[in-house]
Amino acid sequence: MKNKEKRLDGKVAIVTGSSRGIGEAIAIRFAEEGATVVIADINENLSSQVVNKIKNNGSDAIFIHTDVSKEEDVKNVVASAIDKFGSLDILVNNAGVAVSVPIEDCTLKDYDYVHNVDLRGLWMLCREVVSTMKEQKSGKIINIASTSGAIAPFPNQTIYCAAKGGVIQLTKSLAVEIAKYNVNVNCIAPSFVETPIYEEINWSLKDPVNLEKLAVLSPMNRIGTCEEIAGAAFFLASDDSSFVTGHTIFVDGGLMAW
Repeated sequence: MKNKEKRLDGKVAIVTGSSRGIGEAIAIRFAEEGATVVIADINENLSSQVVNKIKNNGSDAIFIHTDVSKEEDVKNVVASAIDKFGSLDILVNNAGVAVSVPIEDCTLKDYDYVHNVDLRGLWMLCREVVSTMKEQKSGKIINIASTSGAIAPFPNQTIYCAAKGGVIQLTKSLAVEIAKYNVNVNCIAPSFVETPIYEEINWSLKDPVNLEKLAVLSPMNRIGTCEEIAGAAFFLASDDSSFVTGHTIFVDGGLMAW
């Protein structure tokens, strides 16, 4: 049985953007594996529901309001987690937003909106946790990028692709920088996964036509699930990935292999 042995027992994890979608699935999987999870998100109502799910399953979680684009929120969530639980073992940078607009119609507001969350916020969180993990001589940082950080599957996504490409390169650079401290830094790049982010770019997966258009792009002829991304995150959070750092795992149904 999957949970017979709790592989993350005693670990403390921050998961950003974990009130829904991929982040929620990761938080729940980590909790099932024994971790204490900090739900770091801006949506208090949805986050509270995730906390309740985790607690009802016998694990521990708290919600800390966190806008990753704000430095004071980033500092607060890391300091609060360490103060409450005494350590910080895992950081999952999952919070993300997107716009899909032709470049000539993009504004600086669009650019800042995406990059302040997807790249700048991620970088700030990495910066805040590194000193603790270096001192512990252990830690796992898992950044959620996208296949759009390596390829351009759709037009009108210059801002998003640039941000996610930056996440992949940041992951490599930080991994090299702190490898000697026994801190692993890796990246997951999902392709098309059933999450609410598609609603934000006017591509609703509730429309079967849109769903089919995404499915046929993958050799597996379907989109992924949040739980499948959570499985990859669990591997990177566990001791099984102790000699893996600086890498990007493409959880993409074969998209990158075409």
